[in-house]
Amino acid sequence: MIKADFKQIVTLGSLCVCVFLCLWLRIQDTADLPTEQFTETDAYLYYQQAQTIADWGSLPAREMHRWVPVGRDTGQTLNLYAYALAYTYRSMGWLFGELRLYDVVVYAPAICFCLTLAGLSAFLWWVCGRRMAILTAVILATLPATIERSAAGFGDRDAFNLMLGTFAVITYLAGLRTRGVRQPLLWTLVSGFLMLLGGLSWEGFAIFLWVILGIGVWQFLSTSSDKHLQLDAVWVLIFVPLLFIASPAYRDGLGFSSHLFAVFLVPPLVFIGIRGLHVFLIRRSPWAASLKPHAKRLSIALLLGCGAMMGFYLLLAVKSFPALTVSYSQSGLWQSIGELQPPHFGYWLFRYGSVFISGSIGLSVFPLWVWGRNASRLSMSLLAFTALVFFRHPLDTLWGRPSFGDALFVIMLLGCGLELWQVVNKHAATGRGPSDVQIPLAMLFWGLSFLTLARDAKRFDFFIGLPLAFFTALLIVWVSEGINGLLDDRNYTTQGLREKLPQMPLKLGISGVLLLFVMFWGLKDGGYILRTHYAATALRTAFPGRDTSLARALFWMREHLPETAVVAAEWSFGHHLNVLGGVRTITDADHYIPHWIHLYQRHVRAAKNETEALEFLKTHEATHLMITHKQPADTMLQGLLSEAFAPIYPESGFQTAEVKLWELRYPPDIQTHPKYLAIEPGEGSPP
Repeated sequence: MIKADFKQIVTLGSLCVCVFLCLWLRIQDTADLPTEQFTETDAYLYYQQAQTIADWGSLPAREMHRWVPVGRDTGQTLNLYAYALAYTYRSMGWLFGELRLYDVVVYAPAICFCLTLAGLSAFLWWVCGRRMAILTAVILATLPATIERSAAGFGDRDAFNLMLGTFAVITYLAGLRTRGVRQPLLWTLVSGFLMLLGGLSWEGFAIFLWVILGIGVWQFLSTSSDKHLQLDAVWVLIFVPLLFIASPAYRDGLGFSSHLFAVFLVPPLVFIGIRGLHVFLIRRSPWAASLKPHAKRLSIALLLGCGAMMGFYLLLAVKSFPALTVSYSQSGLWQSIGELQPPHFGYWLFRYGSVFISGSIGLSVFPLWVWGRNASRLSMSLLAFTALVFFRHPLDTLWGRPSFGDALFVIMLLGCGLELWQVVNKHAATGRGPSDVQIPLAMLFWGLSFLTLARDAKRFDFFIGLPLAFFTALLIVWVSEGINGLLDDRNYTTQGLREKLPQMPLKLGISGVLLLFVMFWGLKDGGYILRTHYAATALRTAFPGRDTSLARALFWMREHLPETAVVAAEWSFGHHLNVLGGVRTITDADHYIPHWIHLYQRHVRAAKNETEALEFLKTHEATHLMITHKQPADTMLQGLLSEAFAPIYPESGFQTAEVKLWELRYPPDIQTHPKYLAIEPGEGSPP
């Protein structure tokens, strides 16, 4: 008893050390951040929204300080993160009198990630054992890929969304594992409530929904059809109706929110519907006696029918994408937004070291561990899938046709789905290994979903750290168990040696050595652990920075320009102008109307005559114009301008300044034109 308690204490202490290490790494150099600055652009938006909520209790229906003259419709955005920041600040204000909202925004990502790590570690300890919990915690705490977007100063909502998604998944899995009535119901209620919060926080939260639905499909195929049906119905009814009521984005979504209803609300309702229909057909319908022997075939038929309907919807939905795609391509947004670019091979090496290899192997071996040789084709498909993600650029160079690699990736993704369907459909889980099959299966769905997105956009790689860390830990446990089995085999060791080798310390020692190998071994410049501190301190820096030309210009605007001033500038400076400059803007990094960004670049940034530029600026009620030294040399703004452009900043050395600000004084003959308010290529009208 005392020995067991000691093990519990050691495990708890180890996990606490991992959490404190995680926090320490993510708060490095926070004191050196310039006043009111962050290391990520969108953080300024959430900071401003949280300030509005803290002052007035809620956001206005339209934010009129940006996207002038129409404003930003807040009903089409998911603003829970800003509300969470504001009310955290207000609730903690009485405890810490000197606490600033800025401090809450700065430290929120680090705290959210540490809470994620603590909750996940506790869950893995309960389900998979202490080795899995500790190994996963160490990797997640130190992996550079998990640090960048969760470090203090980042200020964006990625860590917050990861926390909600992780807790939603593990509480749902906890509901499947517990017995009785009250505990499963409690865990289900918590998971449903977290899905509600996630749905109010991020448009991409549907990915976590699909992870849970994947587990639901597995349960549907591998167990009796009505098992957990009532709990799943409760889970769906918690968040689906409330999301529809709470946010206009789910009722009549526009732009980026146009498909929220279809991808977030319809799938769980359909899944519960077909399960209920299945129960009715095999138990209460007039055909129950004849259908009951074919219950599994009926469930497969219902699922295939839903898949066909989903495919048909996707074909129809594709027709709504071209206008948005054209706007992005015309304005050059895809090329200028670095986090939307596909990662190169060096990117994976720097951020993951050998973890992306060990995690891929663990993910690929998992089906063999569960279903044996029957899943060999699935394992090979998963291994090929991960290779096409992480080795995309070397492979594209090898065969010289990126389109061929893209087509092969789609084929392999479909192949993984078909093989997984076949294996899960034909074979029940054996239950072998250190954990229940539901947990690694959920991690498999998680990994497939986010790896598919991360292959084409860097910003999603933050979310693949968790499944890669989990499968790396699982691989370490499997290998250590295999080595320990060899040492305990009389064919390889003597009786005396086996008696001297303590089992548990030996297992922990082997696991520790393997973990160190993963952390320090790398294909280039050593393991990932050598870059952990760098990721925490120097991977992202504050922008616009301390005492830079842009920072001085922004603070000058705050001091000398009225709050009603509208400053036209490149879209990437929009949030900085709002928060640091205290002025209104036409475009920003929210990309609410991407076609406006194209129109600004065409009619102002690259304008060939003043009349064209002034018409656009007057239509958008601009009072000032700011450009930086990155302005094209052949634009008319680099030449001699009329009195309509009055230089006001800087007062000296204006022609050679890196940042220039004009006050606009429109001649009487300059007229507004509705074409400059078009929301898409061709004819359009403001929203």
